[in-house]
Amino acid sequence: WPARPRLLSALGCVLREMPDMMPTAITVLQSAAREKPADPNSWWNLGTACYQAGRQEDAAQAYTQACTVAHDEWEGLAPILNNLGTMLLDQIQRSASPKDKDACLDAAVGALRESARREPNAACTLANLANALWASIMKPVENGERPPGGGVGSPAPAFAGMHVENAGQLLPYVTSEQVERLDEVCAVLRKTLDTVPKDWPHQDQLWMKLGVGLHAKGDFDGSAATLLDALRRTAHDPVARSYQPEWWCGVVHYMSVSLQRAKADEKSVEQAFKLALSVCPDLPEVKAEIGRSMLRLMMVDEALVQLHRSLELADEQHGRNWGGRAAVLHAVGHAYAVNSELDKAITAFRDALALEPLAASTRFLLSRALAENGETSAALTELEKAAKQGLWVSDRLMQGSAFEELKHHPRFRAIRSKMRANEAPRDNKSDNSKK
Repeated sequence: WPARPRLLSALGCVLREMPDMMPTAITVLQSAAREKPADPNSWWNLGTACYQAGRQEDAAQAYTQACTVAHDEWEGLAPILNNLGTMLLDQIQRSASPKDKDACLDAAVGALRESARREPNAACTLANLANALWASIMKPVENGERPPGGGVGSPAPAFAGMHVENAGQLLPYVTSEQVERLDEVCAVLRKTLDTVPKDWPHQDQLWMKLGVGLHAKGDFDGSAATLLDALRRTAHDPVARSYQPEWWCGVVHYMSVSLQRAKADEKSVEQAFKLALSVCPDLPEVKAEIGRSMLRLMMVDEALVQLHRSLELADEQHGRNWGGRAAVLHAVGHAYAVNSELDKAITAFRDALALEPLAASTRFLLSRALAENGETSAALTELEKAAKQGLWVSDRLMQGSAFEELKHHPRFRAIRSKMRANEAPRDNKSDNSKK
């Protein structure tokens, strides 16, 4: 009977709205697709039922089959490509190997690009494409690729251990190939934000991604303004309180770096941090990042207030075993050293090293504070330990410090020789990566 496949498909669509009947609905829709395999609607309905049942791979196969058999003018092609791309993005989290993740991501980007080409003003599709393109830039982080590091002359990542979607991880690891995609990423994000309704949920996250993208492109004025917009919008987004601490840290970090590189005036910097303090949650990680960012912009006294508040919140919320304590103490020591409060700086650095004794950069700053405090022997001892831990320090960072007075000291010359040996493997690896 010619009408049978269409009726089976209709019956399956009715059954899938009844939670207890979902297995039956899928069976009926599978029969409809088998009896009329050239009908893309049958595969579409089957894919939707599988997706609702949590059978993501079956749903992706059904949607792919619908795209395969559909003619180019089929009206359902754009929405089904959007559904397929969204599911492939979801599937990335369940993929076991980096190769599988990359394959899912590339397929998702392709499907969403084509959907956006067909329906260029579909807000949902544009938002999904923006997120997929963003994820394609984040691939080096997800796959665990890390550049050589450990030297004070090349700062370590500020957000080690973050989830892949957090902005703070992007720039330290992005490759030249991904940088080339930034123009497309920023263009799609702009169009998405121009297209979505004013009450679209999580717009602040899209603004954040655009801000970091502009930072990566070197548009620091645009980046700072965009990230400030992201913070302003959180005040009106009830869901923002549930964002992970790393999201807030990422926004504050790149906002402050962009303000620094844009050479923003003092009033603009003060207003930016006033906004951040008014909307960011009272979490130790976030207060610590605000403190580090203030220190970056030489708001030293204000930074110390936020860093100490971070430690207080950590005691209240996590106890003394909070994992971020050493990093905050490192920043506290740095701030005191900038203020020439050397005894307090030395105490903070030693407290940080008691928690993380292999933190070579902290040990270097401790040795420099000791040297500036006139404790030459102790300073050289700490610097020797740092060199043995693999530290290298650029000549620029040695200038203008008490180390200049020690440059002819035999122990200091031996340490610098060891540091140059530490630097050589880094340079070799960098050259090989370029080849």
